[in-house]
Amino acid sequence: SGLLGGHANNALDRHHFALHVRGAAADQLRFYRHLPTASIGRYQISDRELRIDHCHDNGIAVVRRLSGGGAVYLDSGQLCWTLLLRLPAAWRSFDLAQLLAVFCGALAAALQRLGIAVRHKYPNDLEIDGRKIATLFAAGAAESLLLHGILLLDADIQTMLEVLRVPTEKLS
Repeated sequence: SGLLGGHANNALDRHHFALHVRGAAADQLRFYRHLPTASIGRYQISDRELRIDHCHDNGIAVVRRLSGGGAVYLDSGQLCWTLLLRLPAAWRSFDLAQLLAVFCGALAAALQRLGIAVRHKYPNDLEIDGRKIATLFAAGAAESLLLHGILLLDADIQTMLEVLRVPTEKLS
């Protein structure tokens, strides 16, 4: 769906997921990019994770994802995707961490077949030489699964550090 603001991308995910849960939408995969956006997980407290005033002062959208997980800064330097699918019966007993492991493993295997020396770091990241290149987040309802994926093609570290309240241990 191209380059959109965080509110538009979030609204598309919410709308399509609600339709999917009701059985009114088919499985789908959507690729997109973001205008500058701070995205927080479903259960996070925004002012603990983000520098809200900085976001507002600099025109950075703040959105709450349907999926859990940590806060992320998104801009056009990341390729994002949302996968909506009906869970196969064999996976319906899996918790979200197990589902993330299945999809991270599949993505790592696909990238390895392309010659990229990537490894899955449990539960939801992909790394090359200890550096994160991708992360996945998930949400489920009824028999529907929503997966958010972010592939870091480029990173504006300066802005990311200004937007996110990053714990010191993560910086190392």
